[in-house]
Amino acid sequence: MGLRAIVVLLAAGLGVLTLLVSAYGMWRLHGVHQRMQAMSVGATVGMALLLLSAGIYFDRATLLLRMLVLVALYFMTAPIATSAIARAAYRRQRDRRQEIFFYDDMANPAYTQDSLPAPPPSAAASTADASPAR
Repeated sequence: MGLRAIVVLLAAGLGVLTLLVSAYGMWRLHGVHQRMQAMSVGATVGMALLLLSAGIYFDRATLLLRMLVLVALYFMTAPIATSAIARAAYRRQRDRRQEIFFYDDMANPAYTQDSLPAPPPSAAASTADASPAR
């Protein structure tokens, strides 16, 4: 077994292992966003390793170049797709979360760090400053 075969086996084995771990995370994690994190990272790394191992295995420069282009395209499109799906899941569940959140950063698309609302005065400070009217 040559060095190229060992590299192909290691890359393919790590890719499959990464995909299996992300599938286990998909089964084990509870929230939509946690599952998406496990699948996006695992799928990106796993598919990159599998495509690279396929490109190295066939030992043709054109196939290796194609696999590298596919990996680059996957790296560019996977985060965008994951963000779009996460935003859709967030907007779908927003109605259920309104009782929990007091201020929601994602609800206002014009949110910036400088445009934070002033915190409300605490109840203890307002009662200590006010004199009782009798």
